[in-house]
Amino acid sequence: MQQEILKKFPSDDLRVYVVWQRILRNDAVNTAKIAAEQVFSDKRVSQMWDPANALGFWYKKSGELEHKDPMVWDAYFLYGADSEWKDAPTGLIDAGYTVWNMKDRLLKSVATTMETVD
Repeated sequence: MQQEILKKFPSDDLRVYVVWQRILRNDAVNTAKIAAEQVFSDKRVSQMWDPANALGFWYKKSGELEHKDPMVWDAYFLYGADSEWKDAPTGLIDAGYTVWNMKDRLLKSVATTMETVD
């Protein structure tokens, strides 16, 4: 996604929050750190490790995105610049999974969103 989205939209108004989760047996904080270094080096990306999958379970329960698994993973959620997260995030613009399969839609959604920000 760094090549497809972040380099196309260099604005500091675009922020990415990546949450790594334990999904596969081999997933661990160390493997997440290695993947993080390989996938995202952009300063606008903040990365976190969620070993209990709390965010994935929260999104599944919220119904923001239909997902086949007991928790949401390998998904994206695009929020507007005026979004806030108190009890729940506000201002959802788009969501989808898998990230790779939905990359064209995500790119279009980011482009449309960035037009209104700039």
